[in-house]
Amino acid sequence: MLKLAAKNDGHYHYVYVFENIEQDQEPVAQSSKNKGHKHEIVFDADIRDFVILEAEGHTHALTDVERKEISLIKKQKDEDKVSELHDLYQFSYSNDKENIDNAEESDDFYNGIQWDEGAKRKLESVSRATLTINEAASKIDMLIGYQRQNRSDFKFYPVEEGDSKVAEVLDFVVKNINDNSEYQYEETAVATDQFIVGKGIFNVYVDYTKNLEGEIVIENMPWGDIVFGPYTKFDLSDCEYLFKKKMFSKAKLEQMFPDKAKDLTEDFNYFSEADGGDKTVQRVFGKQYVISKGEAISMEFGGGTDNTTEVMVDIKKKSYKVFEAWRKVYRIAKVMSVLNDEFADDISDLPSADSIGTIDGVEINDVETHNMRVTKYAGGVILSDEISDVPYNDFDITVAHAKFRNGKWYGKMEEVKDVQREVNKRTSQIVDIMNKCAAYGWIYGNNTFRNNVDEQNFLDQAGTPGFAVKCDDTQQKPELVQGIKFPGEIVQLEQMATEKMHRIMNIPMNMMGLQGNSRDLSGRAIIEQRRQGLVANEYLFDNLNLAKKLLAKKIIALIQEVYTPERILRLISNVNTEGMKKPEVLQMEREELIAMLENSDLTKYDIVVSQSPFSDTIRQANHQLLTETMAQGAPVPFEYWVQQSDLPNKDDLLNLFQQQRQAEQQAVQQAQQTEIAKTQIAAQSKLQGNNSNAAPTGGPQ
Repeated sequence: MLKLAAKNDGHYHYVYVFENIEQDQEPVAQSSKNKGHKHEIVFDADIRDFVILEAEGHTHALTDVERKEISLIKKQKDEDKVSELHDLYQFSYSNDKENIDNAEESDDFYNGIQWDEGAKRKLESVSRATLTINEAASKIDMLIGYQRQNRSDFKFYPVEEGDSKVAEVLDFVVKNINDNSEYQYEETAVATDQFIVGKGIFNVYVDYTKNLEGEIVIENMPWGDIVFGPYTKFDLSDCEYLFKKKMFSKAKLEQMFPDKAKDLTEDFNYFSEADGGDKTVQRVFGKQYVISKGEAISMEFGGGTDNTTEVMVDIKKKSYKVFEAWRKVYRIAKVMSVLNDEFADDISDLPSADSIGTIDGVEINDVETHNMRVTKYAGGVILSDEISDVPYNDFDITVAHAKFRNGKWYGKMEEVKDVQREVNKRTSQIVDIMNKCAAYGWIYGNNTFRNNVDEQNFLDQAGTPGFAVKCDDTQQKPELVQGIKFPGEIVQLEQMATEKMHRIMNIPMNMMGLQGNSRDLSGRAIIEQRRQGLVANEYLFDNLNLAKKLLAKKIIALIQEVYTPERILRLISNVNTEGMKKPEVLQMEREELIAMLENSDLTKYDIVVSQSPFSDTIRQANHQLLTETMAQGAPVPFEYWVQQSDLPNKDDLLNLFQQQRQAEQQAVQQAQQTEIAKTQIAAQSKLQGNNSNAAPTGGPQ
């Protein structure tokens, strides 16, 4: 750790206490050089602390280093901040508009909104069919179902020479966080957005509303609630900024930001009292807003066919759209590093920091780094503007992409929109033709039938097999006329469009395990068949796992920041591990375990998103394989089979089985005892019979 030799004789020194010391050696500390000298520092075993020895006729008291916050936010008027952020948001949205528009359309397609509204109204006005046969959504549902059946938990492994016990602790603590956040459902929501529109988003944060200690929460954030600055990397490492947005009531904002309540009221009154005659209203920061009959204020940008309107204030509902801008603020940091201790620290906030480099084994380097600046604003009011204290120093959201290349992102639905339109169009045409196409008809003259009754009988029976009709004049009998032949080519076109959709989406039927002789296949073979059927979609699940790995690193950093060793111990002691053994670390002494957690840097552990045995899906798959193994004759105890299952009330079942087994054992023992008793009685009877034939003993010889 870094400490301070307090000021004396007009100067001070920095002191570094080395950690990498053998257990049988005393701790070591060294001072920096100042005023041309250093001080020798020794460890006093009696007081269990360091003592600074005299040099140059003086000494210093050892104390903690006082750090001062580095100011990274320049002074700026609120209206200028809002104006700057509006411009940045407009650029971000305009830059990503094509992707956003395609994603919104993909979302509509999945929900069955697949016809152009103008074309649909025109067709319906002339009684034409506009059917929606949502083939694409059913295919995506198959992918989502596969994801649900193959959920996996986070699994942690130590780096080289790391401590596997700490990795085990992380397994159980993160499982507890997942259970509290209903993570399995949040992951499916993220995957659904990823598959359909091309971008699913995890959000992780610390919530203090229900627990003053803080609860780490993982949730799905709707993809439409975030606008990103330009980036090209999956992990957002080259993204400079992003905007979150969400509607809040004015009353809620006043509760959340009580010191801004007056500003919000003044801002809201300005909008609600503005004259909307010219459809615009000017704010002090120089931006124009579209006003719609006193109901909503919107920011308009783009222009022409790319014009976009973003609702900012809803006058009628008394609500604001709150924007949360995350921006990277770059700086050159002075970083001290101690190679022997694998220690590094940003000392930019310390005066005369370069002098720390005079300590033996310590290096000072200038490193380009950044902090996260988070600014929240609503309308023309800055609600907060601060440097984020997230320990991972990154965006708090993590993105799972579908297809992403050169700034363009999209999901599975984008690839089949045209084919889906073709399916809808051809199917609707088939229905129109079937409704209006007459296959055959009859022609007869005025004198064909003797009276109206015979004519009506003919009309009633003409479509009946073997019908008979009486004609007045057989020379003018009704004549059958063939109608228009149904164009089978249209059916072929519809079938071709459906087949194209199957090929483009790369989701074959065999992934359902229902093809060929699948009824004769084992569970393992069906699982393998499904896996092979999804090879062309493997990138979706691979990208999802990448996002989960990035997310897990943020979770670890938050655990290190929020959870105390005592709390971690409490969590791993109470975590739900039904069907699993308790963590081995609980066998350690409490003091030993807490000391291990206090001295461990959890962020040093590698993260592997694997099929952890804690996952419900994996447990069920393993149980299926266990069942098949038993069916093939493997000597697996029935109790073990029940323990590994997810059967309800399985403890009661095990107790009943145990009672039955004990009863059977008692019955066997009773039968054995009965047989022994019978044998003993028979032996005694035989012995008595032998004795009766023997010569009497005793008496005279």
